[in-house]
Amino acid sequence: MEHTTSAKAPRLFAPDAVRVFATLCILLFHFNYLTASLSAAPAVGFLTYANGSMGHIGVSLFFILSGYTLFLRWDGRMQLRPYFLSRIRSVLPMYWIGYLVLFVYTDILHGAFPRDIPKSRLVLTFLGMDGYLAAVVPTFYKIGEWFVGCILLLYAVFPLLLKAIDAHPRILLGAVCVLFAAWVLWDVSFVPIEHSFITRIPEFLIGMYFAKYRSGFDLRRYGFFFALPLCVVLFVPLPLAEPVLTLFTGVCCFPVLFALAECIPAPRVRRAVSVCARYSYAVFLVHHVTLDLLFRPFLTGKSLSLGAVLGVFFVYLLIVCCLGVLLSAAQALVLRAWHAALSRLRAGQNT
Repeated sequence: MEHTTSAKAPRLFAPDAVRVFATLCILLFHFNYLTASLSAAPAVGFLTYANGSMGHIGVSLFFILSGYTLFLRWDGRMQLRPYFLSRIRSVLPMYWIGYLVLFVYTDILHGAFPRDIPKSRLVLTFLGMDGYLAAVVPTFYKIGEWFVGCILLLYAVFPLLLKAIDAHPRILLGAVCVLFAAWVLWDVSFVPIEHSFITRIPEFLIGMYFAKYRSGFDLRRYGFFFALPLCVVLFVPLPLAEPVLTLFTGVCCFPVLFALAECIPAPRVRRAVSVCARYSYAVFLVHHVTLDLLFRPFLTGKSLSLGAVLGVFFVYLLIVCCLGVLLSAAQALVLRAWHAALSRLRAGQNT
């Protein structure tokens, strides 16, 4: 989930629109899943399509979008130290703040600290890998799910992919296709295969290819050519492995959404979408926790009409947006204080 606060080129609207749509897919999926499992209530929109779920669509779009935006920013000007610092700053400070707030609430105020897990595994939490590895070993996972660790690993290999795509784009594409096919066929991943960063490399790389060849293959002009295969994967069950279907769905959906976004001329709508996009990562971090802490007790055993479910969903949407804004503001304050402390320290050393 590409999210940065450092100075850079002006934001592009179409990627922001895709980011907001992907976030909404994730929110809808988890809300509908929780509602269906705890109560008798209809879904808001739809929970699944012929070959997957709303969650599959949203997550796939995020990986493609990350590859797309990273290529635009770093191609031809890659410097490892600024790159890795920007990636750490884009993901971990907000994650740490959110985790600390939850730790105080659940473990200190409510005494829920798991004492049977080795304290050394807090290192995994510090590195953002606790959700990614939670299916393998017990961790202190609380926030961010597996996505945070997965995207950090993809960020780690991005410089290598960038160098390879510039030097040998066809060889790279062929090699990744072979790796993906073998990986899905043998399924030797130590984490759930749909969570493995190796499974997600093709989506990430496709985003890079979309960006690399954007001048010759303008998504604004040709994106709608992907509408027909997208309809096929949405409505026709296909006899393929889930990772392949998820990849196919994301690769078809991304250009269609990109082209649709470019058809939106209204400046106010564009500004509103771009503002929402700035908080997408913060909303992602808090959305699942909000469901578990606030809405799970309320929804359990309820029988709700469609109107009632819609009302609950909009309340949920409002709460997670407010919490996302607060989390972003908290990060800004913490980083400002950190930079001010560093400036004073350097000034003291120079005197």
